[in-house]
Amino acid sequence: MGTAQQWLDVAWTGGIWAGFTLLFDLGGIRRAGRYSVAHILAMIPPGFCLGLLGTFGSNAFRAPLIYLVIPALIASVCSVLFYRRAIRNQGNPSPSLD
Repeated sequence: MGTAQQWLDVAWTGGIWAGFTLLFDLGGIRRAGRYSVAHILAMIPPGFCLGLLGTFGSNAFRAPLIYLVIPALIASVCSVLFYRRAIRNQGNPSPSLD
């Protein structure tokens, strides 16, 4: 399952990726007025997935790590969809059923 050092590498890699992505997006978000918690939450699962794949490489696709990679990929897609919906509904406060 990996050593403690490898899991620290996962956290550092994912955290650095998410942090730099948010830092680079911050200027555009402030200008557009779209800074939200949804944007921050949309960066966490892809960062974790990148950390797993970057640290463990091809071993991430073997058991037991595959049981973490697949939910991380699904959570990445769901978080991006959640962020897109939050941005789309930002001008419309009433919830839509689409």
